[in-house]
Amino acid sequence: MHKVSIILKDLGKGLLLSYPQIFFSKSYIFSFFLLFITFIFPTLGLAGLVCTLSSLTFAKLLNLPSFKINSGFYGYNALLVGLGIGSYYEWELILFILLTFAGLLTLLIQVFIEGLFAKYRLPILSLPFLFSLWLVQLATHQFDFLTISDRGIFLMNNLFQWGGMNAVHWYDYFNNEFLATPVKYFFISLGSIFFQDNAFAGLFIFIGLLIYSRIAASLSIIGFATAYSFMQLMGIQTDQMNTFFVGFNFILTAIAIGGFFIIPS
Repeated sequence: MHKVSIILKDLGKGLLLSYPQIFFSKSYIFSFFLLFITFIFPTLGLAGLVCTLSSLTFAKLLNLPSFKINSGFYGYNALLVGLGIGSYYEWELILFILLTFAGLLTLLIQVFIEGLFAKYRLPILSLPFLFSLWLVQLATHQFDFLTISDRGIFLMNNLFQWGGMNAVHWYDYFNNEFLATPVKYFFISLGSIFFQDNAFAGLFIFIGLLIYSRIAASLSIIGFATAYSFMQLMGIQTDQMNTFFVGFNFILTAIAIGGFFIIPS
């Protein structure tokens, strides 16, 4: 019984810390901010949760190092894979099975890449997420028994069902009138890290990031502002940050270089 409680404790810690691991953080407070964001659309959050828990559980069954399990190291890539899959498909039993196997696939790919990169002392970052999601997409894009999600297409309809016209008006005002364009793109870029294509999610993430680390929050702004300014200077359309969600790369790169791999001074 004591052993079971230790296992559950490790899995619980690993699950919570998988969320802030994406920002190189081990803050439980920040974790709850990010967990809340993923459940703005409950089925999306549930998909991320299942895939993460699957990866951590298999890591435990394979007797992988406990400190890598309870730190969320073996969970954050699976979380991103789960959110990616959840953003494409509607929630149903077959999706639960797919997410379970996707978690195992992500873990195996992560362990392989980790072993490959270890001798060069290179970080694996989100490479397991990319390879796993690509493989799942290639394997499932012709499956007839998976229902494609219409969450992004009928967003206003979903908002109306959830909160009526007030929710629709508030969403439209906040995303299209209240925020200046660069600020809107910044928040959307932050939100897109967790497959949320709205500025509210990004604002909530930024508040959590600010509570966790003012340095990381500052670096996120600096990274985005630098890239945005450079794109304008070179005549590149900045609305790509809204339509193709490329802005999160600048944010995470700035946080990684300036706040994790190199100590700020």
